[in-house]
Amino acid sequence: MNVNSLASEVTHNVRTKIDDLVVSMDKSERVFLRASAAQKSIIEAAATAMHKSVSEFILDSAVRDATDALLDQRVFVVSPEVFAQVEDLLAGPPTSNPGLDDLRSRPLPWK
Repeated sequence: MNVNSLASEVTHNVRTKIDDLVVSMDKSERVFLRASAAQKSIIEAAATAMHKSVSEFILDSAVRDATDALLDQRVFVVSPEVFAQVEDLLAGPPTSNPGLDDLRSRPLPWK
């Protein structure tokens, strides 16, 4: 397993856990927002374009952004097996990247 596929797997697992958590929640809580007329107009237009109610659009957008914010954190909790795979990849020799090798071989544009 390479670093990219491992990172994708970890990201997928975190997203799945968050999605499962969000889907299983009842909607008993309220969130109140204040918005300018221009902000409200943009939100309403986007909600209409996505065939969603304004509430549904705002909640979906907020949850997606919150999930991304959590995934952007530098600390991830993974199983010991996944952690061992990451350690093995980091301890091993670097893998070849032809695109990066090509980029490094080109003259620097600012020189």
